[in-house]
Amino acid sequence: MKHPDAARFLAAYDSQLRLAPEVAGARSVLPLGPLRLATFDGGRGFVTYAGLGGASAATVAEWVD
Repeated sequence: MKHPDAARFLAAYDSQLRLAPEVAGARSVLPLGPLRLATFDGGRGFVTYAGLGGASAATVAEWVD
């Protein structure tokens, strides 16, 4: 059963924690379409986005090939 406030919680997460906060401390952040590709110390990587703009799964796969 979906929590009645799930949409509100997701909207709050998206507006407050996505993108910049998720990649704080990264050595580099490369924009790739709506994606942000971050590299952290030790070569660890992270991909984040605020939205995919209706991109298909195939398009997303091309972006991160």
